[in-house]
Amino acid sequence: MDDAGLSAPGAPQLELGTAQWTLDEESGDAYAVEPFLSARDETGRLRNLLTPEALMKASAIAAGLGTTSAYTWLKVPVVDDLERALAATTLPVLLLGGEVAADQDAQFASWQKALGADNFSINVRYEHEHADLRASCTLGLIGGDGDPGCGRYRLNELRAAARYTLRDRIGVTLSAFDLYGSRNANVFQGNGRPDSDGLMGQVDYTLWPDGKGPLGPLFNARVGLQYTVYGKFNGQRHNFDGAGANAADNNALRLFTWIAF
Repeated sequence: MDDAGLSAPGAPQLELGTAQWTLDEESGDAYAVEPFLSARDETGRLRNLLTPEALMKASAIAAGLGTTSAYTWLKVPVVDDLERALAATTLPVLLLGGEVAADQDAQFASWQKALGADNFSINVRYEHEHADLRASCTLGLIGGDGDPGCGRYRLNELRAAARYTLRDRIGVTLSAFDLYGSRNANVFQGNGRPDSDGLMGQVDYTLWPDGKGPLGPLFNARVGLQYTVYGKFNGQRHNFDGAGANAADNNALRLFTWIAF
């Protein structure tokens, strides 16, 4: 609230909340804080101040709660000149839609502009697969029908990617991947193990991040260059197929494009 509104019981509540925050920080739990400065309008109704200056001040107050801000995330509304407002804090941010506006088109445009600012993201994905290709064994397509483990296998895939996007137009991605699982020579080539790992780097360019493409706002296109390096392939770094092939022989450079509509 404003200075006039921050009176008892507002101040004691803030003090109690900060004390509890300090105690909980010892557990390492993350907090998502939704900071607002508010003031009463001419009708006496309490309103959130959705200006860059108000957001910067509220973010600074939120960052000062407790003994550390290491576990604090900010949940902030989309305001005008958002890039300047966010530059005032080093805390990670989640963007909120904010109050419902009378002009929906203008509100959607403001969200699009906000998402067009520089951003950094990290994605982690894990997949587990457990399969039994019993029918293929029975039909004699792989192995032998007399082997109960003929078509059984387990497969795990772990991928982690970090991406930085400049002005929602130029993107740089670095990704690591690790594929591993059980041995089954009936299913996997070479030594029968699926184990493969490596790194992938990518640079890409989005043609119309502002939605002003030649076919309208629902059409866009991207071009990029991607390079994949293998450290291990099918369970080995060298001679994975018994014929002298190495994991590095699968390294690949790819020029790509995609179209969205």
